[in-house]
Amino acid sequence: MSTVGLGPFDLVVQGNDRHAISDVLVGEVWLCSGQSNMELPMTQVIDAPREIAER
Repeated sequence: MSTVGLGPFDLVVQGNDRHAISDVLVGEVWLCSGQSNMELPMTQVIDAPREIAER
């Protein structure tokens, strides 16, 4: 069973000492930058005038 998207979890590290961290979330982080083909002008967004007015 995958636990991605569930939680939060408690992370426990135990050796000579025991350390616990609460509220740990598991998932993916996607970073996108630096590519001109990723550009999307606001004028091409669906309902652009409303979206621009809300900014």
